[in-house]
Amino acid sequence: MDVEEFYRRYDAARRDNDDIADTRVMELAGFKKDTMRNGRRRGAAPDILAVLKAARILNVSPFHFLEPLGIGPELLKHPAAGERASEIVDDPDELAWLRLWRAMNKPKRPVVLSMVKGAIASDAA
Repeated sequence: MDVEEFYRRYDAARRDNDDIADTRVMELAGFKKDTMRNGRRRGAAPDILAVLKAARILNVSPFHFLEPLGIGPELLKHPAAGERASEIVDDPDELAWLRLWRAMNKPKRPVVLSMVKGAIASDAA
């Protein structure tokens, strides 16, 4: 975890946004105005919710701020309530198939499914 890198990125994003004051960012995010300042003084990692809201206000990807803190998309990827871990789609091609399937009307699905099964069977032969 590189807390100093987080604060460097945070300060750069504030400068890129008309040098908006840290206290103003926290005010707009709905936090006490010294939320970030206190963390910086202690050398501690900031409140994650404050980071997420600050990213939105400063118009940067949350992961731009979270990455130095050791939090990336892979850490946050988990099944939704009621899903099994095996139901998470990681592969972009698999996701494309899933989106096509969901966009298709139900009467067409069996036809497409049989075509795909036929293609798989002919590859196996």
